[in-house]
Amino acid sequence: MKKTTLTQWTDKEFKAYLFMYCALADHIEVREERNHILSLVDRDEFFGILEEIEEDSDAQGLKKIKKHVKNANYTAEQSQRLVTEVLALFMADGKFHRLEKGMYKTLHRILTA
Repeated sequence: MKKTTLTQWTDKEFKAYLFMYCALADHIEVREERNHILSLVDRDEFFGILEEIEEDSDAQGLKKIKKHVKNANYTAEQSQRLVTEVLALFMADGKFHRLEKGMYKTLHRILTA
């Protein structure tokens, strides 16, 4: 899979990036979160975007997510579905850490703007 920048993702690649970004919000990726992500996106998208997410800082990741959402023109229903999927991912390990809560609020604003 090609290295992507900012908004050159397919919807599947964006979801993989978004979900992995969420999983790393508390700087701990747990097996339950990884398995949850793999239940939502293809392995190819997951592993294809893995190097990019690992190289990006938190600020770069948010910038990329904002840019993609702005250009994707999601409907209200699509945006709400993403918000719901993000929350489910944060809850996948049965814990909703303080850092995850903060990230959820930020992503909710971005996704529903």
